[in-house]
Amino acid sequence: GNQGANTIGENNPTSPEESDVKKGKAARLGSTAVAGVFAAGSLFTGTFGKVEGLSGASLNFGHPYTGHPTKLKGYYKYKGGIIDVSDSDHKDQIGKPERFNIYISLEDWGPDVAKGKDGYEIRPDNRTVIGYGELVSSESVNDYREFTIDVDYKITDRKPTHVVIVATSSILGDYFTGYIGSTLYIDEFELVFD
Repeated sequence: GNQGANTIGENNPTSPEESDVKKGKAARLGSTAVAGVFAAGSLFTGTFGKVEGLSGASLNFGHPYTGHPTKLKGYYKYKGGIIDVSDSDHKDQIGKPERFNIYISLEDWGPDVAKGKDGYEIRPDNRTVIGYGELVSSESVNDYREFTIDVDYKITDRKPTHVVIVATSSILGDYFTGYIGSTLYIDEFELVFD
């Protein structure tokens, strides 16, 4: 998402981290404001589409993939806060704890869905989702903590065509809602097969 945040000036909500790591390099996802607009730190499989003015951006989620992992493992640390910025539809979130989100979605997009997926919202109940798992938390974690996300397969007779992995320091960042200063570090992601 840095491409969108940098349309007005250089301000990278997501950056490589070389000193505060579990091993090698990590990613630092920090929620910030760009020209007065909330920008969540995020990392995702796929490509950045285009900026939609100050109202958002289009993203092309996913990467071609046909495997059936049973878990996504890795390490994270997190510093949250109390939500202090929101769009007009999420004013009720002001004063609530900020939450980070890491999720994995195995999807069957087929030819018709793949052509029209720009702006497609990935959620576990969408018809394209074969397997899904997520981690959501508001707990601050000062030292790297290992996590394991189980992938729950609701469809077992089809292979996925794409994998979507997303991490964000502000779960409502899509809606310009969150805490300026939320920071999520992630490192050593690994797909596990039973």
